[in-house]
Amino acid sequence: MSYPGQILFLLLSCFILLPPCPALPDVIPIGGVFHPESNDHQDVAFQYAVERINMDIYLLPHSRLERHIANVSFVDSFTTGKRVCDLMEVGVTAVFGPESDRSKGIVRSICDTLEIPNLQTNWRGSLKLDAPCQLNMHPDPDAIALALVDVLKFLSWKSFAIVYESNEGLMRLQEVFKSRDKLSAKISVYQLSMDGDHRSLFKDIHDSTQTHILLDCATDNIMNILRQAKEVDMFGDYENYFITSLDAHTLDFSEFEHLQTNVTFLRLIDPNSPEVVNAVNDWVHGEREYGRVLNIRPETVRVEAALMYDAVNLFAKAITQLDNNNLIEVTPLNCESGNIWPYGFALKNYMKHIKFKGMTGEISFDARGWRNHFTLDVVEVLYGGITKIGVWDSIDGINSTKTYEEKLIEIEKSIQNKTFIIFSKIGMPYLGWKDKNAEGNDRFEGFSMDLISEIMTMMNAKGFEFRLASDNNHGSLNKETGKWNGIMKEIIDRKGDLGICDLTITYDRRQAVDFTMPFMNLGMTINSKQFRSEGISILFTKPVKEDPELFSFLKPFSFDVWIFLATAYLTISLILFFLARITPYEWDNPNPNDPDPDELETSFNILNCLWFSIGTLMASGMRYITEVRRTLMAQGCDILPRAVSTRMLACIWWFFLLILNSSYTANLAAFLTTSRIEESINNAEDLASQTRVKVGALRGGATESFFSVGRYKEGYIYRRCTRIFSEIEWETILERNLSTPDRDLNLVFPSIGSLVYCENSALDHTATEVGYGYTRPARTVPHHTELSTSGNNCRAECEGRIEMMHTHGTPASRVVEVMEEQCSTCSSSISDEEFLLT
Repeated sequence: MSYPGQILFLLLSCFILLPPCPALPDVIPIGGVFHPESNDHQDVAFQYAVERINMDIYLLPHSRLERHIANVSFVDSFTTGKRVCDLMEVGVTAVFGPESDRSKGIVRSICDTLEIPNLQTNWRGSLKLDAPCQLNMHPDPDAIALALVDVLKFLSWKSFAIVYESNEGLMRLQEVFKSRDKLSAKISVYQLSMDGDHRSLFKDIHDSTQTHILLDCATDNIMNILRQAKEVDMFGDYENYFITSLDAHTLDFSEFEHLQTNVTFLRLIDPNSPEVVNAVNDWVHGEREYGRVLNIRPETVRVEAALMYDAVNLFAKAITQLDNNNLIEVTPLNCESGNIWPYGFALKNYMKHIKFKGMTGEISFDARGWRNHFTLDVVEVLYGGITKIGVWDSIDGINSTKTYEEKLIEIEKSIQNKTFIIFSKIGMPYLGWKDKNAEGNDRFEGFSMDLISEIMTMMNAKGFEFRLASDNNHGSLNKETGKWNGIMKEIIDRKGDLGICDLTITYDRRQAVDFTMPFMNLGMTINSKQFRSEGISILFTKPVKEDPELFSFLKPFSFDVWIFLATAYLTISLILFFLARITPYEWDNPNPNDPDPDELETSFNILNCLWFSIGTLMASGMRYITEVRRTLMAQGCDILPRAVSTRMLACIWWFFLLILNSSYTANLAAFLTTSRIEESINNAEDLASQTRVKVGALRGGATESFFSVGRYKEGYIYRRCTRIFSEIEWETILERNLSTPDRDLNLVFPSIGSLVYCENSALDHTATEVGYGYTRPARTVPHHTELSTSGNNCRAECEGRIEMMHTHGTPASRVVEVMEEQCSTCSSSISDEEFLLT
């Protein structure tokens, strides 16, 4: 090879071996707009994201990012605009922020005009305008709203109150309102007061008996709001809160660790992910090198800070890819010159197509530039700690991550740390005084005490305390005020955990509270006349059997019937006498030897007519059918009608007497075998129309409430019965359960469980399907499932413990002998979910 050829070969080799010249400048300026009064650490995330990228040899290997920060007031949009224009003169290639809703509009406008990418990190409360150069790292608000709906459905909230702080909150919750039918939920809406005192609002919610709260407010206000809710008893064992803020995980709930209130929220940041842990370590160590202390942990990183960190990384990845295809220059711009940066649109499009995993999980965008395919953790706060119970994503929805064993452990823990408050009323054999001078549970005895004690022992509960309802009533609803009294009021007001006594399960009560399955099924009523649709029975006193009277054979018919029968006898006899004298066929020749007698005579004179009729009345059978010449009398009679008219009359009389004879025989047989009630009361109409029998119902019981409503077509009749109740002074029967038979002309409508006291053969019994359950506040905490019949009641029955309480319990409990063993059905009726669902 010639010398010039060698020189050319060396030059080509050097050119090939030399690294390519970078298209990006050595320094790439970027700008951040932050607010000094904010404590979300966005500026810290921005700073250390830039430092981490500059140390990365694979990301922007020949360039480094240079950050320019504009600190502006949260409410000063004018100054914000000026500072952003100053950043443009430096030649920034992207603007990050601001967080303020008042300032982001002007920043977006400047960036769109100059075609500089603007990356936002907060929820977009404004309309979704397709800004040419704006990209929001925050998850799509519509997808967040769908997540809220899915979680509400997962929690099975059928009724809840929405408590919001601002109109922006209503916009975030629009999808919840639209999904009301899908959720099949009753929703009430409350707005937090502007003066910061929310106690009156939570008092109103408390009075409405609502226990499920969907709270939408600023993260910094959550703890203050919950403290005020606690002050008015709205942050106790029975309340459930669902907080919409994605920063709720940063709060310290340790002050509520002794409460069993369930608080649920969504979390975008997984504190255990390596991206979060490494980033937080960089921030803490970096601040320490500068002599500053940064109090932050992976569990307390705010969403805005994590989104800012991811936004800087997204920008670096996008501009690196853009560098491979374009020669990029940094151009200082002036807000008034009208010049633009020619790479802005292309850079935004590259960012829309990049996918990577950051501090906030998987990051990707749809064609519109909105973040999609993100994951949210469903977490709950219980006993001051945060536990992950599920995962939601925009494709598969929500999936539970809590195992069955974890749920059982949680329920057992809540029971072991809880002292149950039990409300009841004095009424033996369920609960009575043992020693009024004693304290606590030592004051009482009875079946209710035995049953609760046994169940609490089986559940390993911390303890229980019996209390009496203030008015010693079961609980009835005042239709005018909508308020309950008695045990029902105590449970609805959440002053107690359970209510137990002879409390009949009715429709109205089930609408206000939850009942367990019946702990007692009463297989009896008393001489019942059923109101079958409501299970209401009439209780009659059983008449004492009297000695037979001399004229007791007359009792099958009333006095009026006997009078009508005598009148019919005389009338038939007289008509027969006149017909026999009128018709020629009833006149006979008295002397058969004289073919042409001067006089004829008839056999049907007045005495024979009377004899014929009475003989037929006393007859025992229709012998005339077989023996034409004999009458119906058992003794026989030779006088028989021959004329058509007299024979027709006789046939009518015979047919009448046949029916009468059969009725008398049947009534006489029934009368001789059983005593008959003098006045027949078969239904409410018979009861309301009579005045002789006094009527009453247990005051404050389910039966009195049923009649006071006056429902259905018998409304007037039932209200009439109610007036009868109120017109009579029942000194003892209405104030307590029936304990002895009332042998006067009284008639009692019981709350049917009271009938267990009358099982002394003094009253008649027939079967019904009425039961007692103990009650609890509606839609409450998980440990209530353990109190249902599917749980410990069934187990107690299967083990024979309730039967033992009937036969070997306290003297009061021995009276109750009406429960049946249900072991054959218990094992097949218990499922896993029945222990856990509320």
